[in-house]
Order: sequence, then structure tokens, then C-alpha cells
Amino acid sequence: MFASEKQKSRSKEFADDEEIELGEISDEFDRYKKPIVIENMNSLEQLAKRWKRCSLNEMRAIGSLIVVLCFAVFYFLIETDGVENYAVVIDAGSTGSRVHVFRFKNMAGVNVLKDEVFKAIKPGLKAFALEPDVAAKTLEPLMQTAMENVPEKFRSSTPITLRATAGLRLLPEGAEAAERILEKSKALVGGYGFRMDDEYVSILDGTYEGAYGWIALNYLLRKLSGKTSVRDTVAVADLGGGSTQIMYATNNKGRAPTGYVLPLEGYDVYTKSFKGFGIMAARAKILKQNLDEGDRGWQSHPCAAKGFNGGCTEKCYGLEPTDSYAAIGRNEGANFEECVDAALAAMEKESDECEFEPCSFAGAWTTKRTMPLYGMSYFYERAQAAKAVKWPSSDTKAVKITPENYKEAGKKVCKVPVDQILKEFPDAEEDHFEYLCLDLAYIYALLTRGYGLSDNEELFLVDKINYKGKPVEAAWALGDAIAVMNTI
Repeated sequence: MFASEKQKSRSKEFADDEEIELGEISDEFDRYKKPIVIENMNSLEQLAKRWKRCSLNEMRAIGSLIVVLCFAVFYFLIETDGVENYAVVIDAGSTGSRVHVFRFKNMAGVNVLKDEVFKAIKPGLKAFALEPDVAAKTLEPLMQTAMENVPEKFRSSTPITLRATAGLRLLPEGAEAAERILEKSKALVGGYGFRMDDEYVSILDGTYEGAYGWIALNYLLRKLSGKTSVRDTVAVADLGGGSTQIMYATNNKGRAPTGYVLPLEGYDVYTKSFKGFGIMAARAKILKQNLDEGDRGWQSHPCAAKGFNGGCTEKCYGLEPTDSYAAIGRNEGANFEECVDAALAAMEKESDECEFEPCSFAGAWTTKRTMPLYGMSYFYERAQAAKAVKWPSSDTKAVKITPENYKEAGKKVCKVPVDQILKEFPDAEEDHFEYLCLDLAYIYALLTRGYGLSDNEELFLVDKINYKGKPVEAAWALGDAIAVMNTI
């Protein structure tokens, strides 16, 4: 599924290419102005004699000029030649669906990313668990975006992948309902004239979701050069609605249990996905912990804002089909520290036995990380909603943050009554604002207990990345596109 060794080598070379600026030629080149004229059949002998009379500096100048001109021609060919190729990826996530339309240029067999068109819609497919035809029709606006941005002559050769993630992996209505949604969605998407092989449609395994995310971020940050050491790559943590993943290159492959380290783009990459620990799925687990007796048979909870009153009686996302919960806010409001304790209790309760030491959580083996950590998706969105740090004006700039920043923001949010949250934090999602305190407490617990960060260790949050002057979504979809393009 991933690139061959030859493709990997060439892909690294192009992915790491920097734009070449043609500046002024130095005065050293200008000093060499005597023309070489071939006058007769003995001209080669004349040329050889003339070359011997060149000074060392003159020969260096000529050599340097040749190098500059070669690079100029190479850059010109990349920018003007090469066959355009496209790849379309539909990410059917737990909270919404998105389409990514990637445009590549194929240079000597290597696909070099040029730009991306992105569109997102809500809700996701899982919102129509018992209505597969309705679920499939929600993808029509995304397909319209694909049609508008892939020229007709390229569509039949353009691969389109449809990947459902934890939203369908954890569907409370069961695997059969998920398969029906996927089949109806495949039929709809397949009717638009793009190339859709059978393997292009799947409920994406969390391991691949993580692997593609690592490839995507390191590609966009130009870290996949063969010259880049393991320490100079970046680690990636992704927090979706139904699952979370962490990935980073390691030199510790020899000690890894089977299934934890994958060969990706010339690196050995620790890749672990935690199903059921996405931000939405974790809520129900947390709301079942640290419960107090409350009114009307309901139970108050330290994560619930004052005035909160909600629950789930059956088929709750993230829980077993027969599990349920009901919670109300305390009169004194939510308490961040106690909410973190509830999150940690949920993480511990759901953990399998640690079979291979050392373990992080949920019984997962782990190994030391030696590079900076980049956070995507809800790590970014919840920090922005809670005003955890000063936010840059550009959405392509990485945001520095620490677990301590999440903690301090969480303490402020947890004091706010539920009917005041949107007034105090207008960037919070309308459909999920009442859980902002809980979400921040869970993120803090996940980063510190789950992923091993200290309170003051910096991580970098990304939503989009400026790639050659154009914004590209920081998401696993690009990794999927690269993997598919490398198999065509």
C-alpha cells in the first residue's frame, strides 16, 4: 500500500525541494568575458590550450555558473513541464465528512504536490445510521467540489478514495449498519466517473489513519528528505471524534512488539491508534466516572457545567450498546481537577493489561520520543475555542502551547454556567459547547498521562500548513493520496 523503495527515494528528493530564486550573477562571473571562438578544424586543440591558460578562479566561476544554470533549468522544468495528476480523498469522519482534491505534477515518475481544494460538511455519516441512502446523499456537495476542480479529461484516471474512520468503526448500531452506509456511499461516489478500485473504499484502520497522518505532516514540513535524521522529523498526535493516534520515528524497532512500528518513507515509525478515545467517544466514558447522587435519579458530575442536564439512554457513541449515562451540573459548577480525575479513571478502566513494558495507557507499549510533537484536529480546535493561548492571525502558522495552558484555560471554562459559555467563548462549537470543560480536562489527561508530556513541554498545533506558498490541510488525507498515487 505504501511506496516502493525506488519511489520512496525519488519522492523524498522532490518533496524536500526548495524553490530556487535566480539572483544576480556575481562579479566573479563578469570578469570572464573573453569569447572562445572556434575558427577551423583544429579548434578543439585551440580550445584545450585556451582552457589551460584559464586561472583557477576563472575555472571555478565557469563551474559555478554551469551549476546555477542547471538548477535554473531543473526548476523551470518542474514549474512548467510535467503531467498534471489529481487525487480525491473523502474523509467520512465521526463528526462530519470532508473532501480533499489534490493536484500533483508528475516529474520523471514522481508526483509532486502543487495545491489542494478542501470542503467540509456536517453532520457525518453516522448521524444517519439507520438511513444509508440519506447518509450517502450527504456526500453530494463534496462530489460537486471534486467535479468542479478536476478537469473532465482527467476524471477517469483520477483515483478517488472513500475512507470512513472511527465514526463507522464505533457505530452503536453495529457493523452491519456501517457496511450498508459504506455500500450506498460507494455506489453514489462511484457514479461520478472517477477511478474507484475496490481497495479505495474502506473503513480505515486506525493504524493506517495514524501512518497517513505522519506522512502528511512530515511531507508538508519537508522532513522526508533522505538527509533528515530521525530526531529532525516531527511526531504527530491526532485527536478525532472517535479515536486518537500518536506517531513518531524511532530507532528502537528491535524492541517493539509486533504491530507497533511501521516502515514509512524510509523511517521506522511508532504508530498507535486508540479506538474509543476520540473526544466524542471519550465523553460518555468520562461521564460514567465519579458520579454523585443527584435529583430525580440523575447524578451530578464534576465535568458538567452549572445548569447542564443531559445524557444518553441507549446506543451511546463510545459505549457498549447496552450502556447509558445521565448527568447534571452541580450547583457550584464544574471542577477542572476533579474532571481530570474522572478522565484518568475512564482511561484506566478501559485499559487492557500491560503485556509489554513500558506502557502508555490502554495497555499500549510505548517507546521514547525524541522530537517535537505536533497536534492536529481537536487538539487545535478546542484550544482555539477556549482561548488557551494568543492565537495568530494566520491559520497556517503553528501555535505553541503546553498542557499547562490547557489546564489554565480549563479552570476558567469550568467556572462558567452552561448558558454563558457561548457568550464567554464564542468560538466554541454550537453543538458541543456544553462539553468544553470536559473536553479540555480530557485533552490535558491524554497529553500528560497518555502521551507523556510534562505540564510545561511545548507542542505545536496545526490546522493548515503553508506549502510552497499555498495552504494545505494538516490531515491524514494527503498521506492516503500519496500512498495511492504511488501504486498507480
